Amino acid sequence: MDEINRKILSALYQDGRLSNMQLSLDLGINQATVARRKERMLSENLFVIKAVYNPFKIVFKARAFIILSVDLTRVNSVCSSLVHNPRISWMLTAFGNFNVLFNIEFNDWDLLIDYVKKDIASLEGIKDIEIHLISEIKKRNWHYFTPNKETDSEPLELDAIDYRLIEELGESGDIKYPYLVEKLGISSATVSRRIAYLLNKNIIKIVAVPNPAKLEPHITAIIHIRLQKDKLDDICAELSSYPQVHTITTLITNLDVIIRVGFPTSEMLHNFISEKIARIDGVVTIKTYVRAEIKKIFYSVSSYRYNP
Repeated sequence: MDEINRKILSALYQDGRLSNMQLSLDLGINQATVARRKERMLSENLFVIKAVYNPFKIVFKARAFIILSVDLTRVNSVCSSLVHNPRISWMLTAFGNFNVLFNIEFNDWDLLIDYVKKDIASLEGIKDIEIHLISEIKKRNWHYFTPNKETDSEPLELDAIDYRLIEELGESGDIKYPYLVEKLGISSATVSRRIAYLLNKNIIKIVAVPNPAKLEPHITAIIHIRLQKDKLDDICAELSSYPQVHTITTLITNLDVIIRVGFPTSEMLHNFISEKIARIDGVVTIKTYVRAEIKKIFYSVSSYRYNP
């Protein structure tokens, strides 16, 4: 990653819709060079252009953290069957018996339950399923948006078409309008008007999402912590103080916390678990899932934030 690539990626991180011509003018780089560098970075999977939704404006009612135990010979096929579901915000494979982990979000609990029963349980190679229903996200690194008390309290005027557009653009921000017209069965004018609304109201942004596995190699782990009763708030506050802890999610039992952490080395991860987490008053048990491969990212899985 040289200086030119850094400048291009940094600009696209702010606005993934910038044309090669605009990038050339803004950065003072030859347009042909911009086009060539951008195409190469995309082909090497250093980043993708997609829509990311504003989590301070859209809050899904039914969310779950799901862990699968999958036959090793079927891991890739199971992930391939699930990964394109736009309701899955991220997916990792991990070392150990439970080796596929992901978050999934729906607007209705019945839809979530049906998906688990019909789409997940029926897949060949799945030996066991753990479903952890999410209560609240206490900490998250949504780098593309910051909370705004004035605008975030505004009621959202979203319907099924808007959510479908968000899902499609979440797969690829480069999707052309004729494709969306055919896929959703609506007019080109409706597509244009709805996308403009989503962008102008800061509900979504179309940006470059860097691939942390390529640009910031490190050890990522999902850690499931069982707590003593009435210790939840204190433990979440202590965990939140560590910059290595990227997300903190509480489960509906109020006795469980799931965190995502990142470290440069496995030794540093081990030391953090043994010297920090294990010593927190109220921690009962700790389960650690070390990332093997990133299968999907909606926001960066790590704390990665691209800076030139």
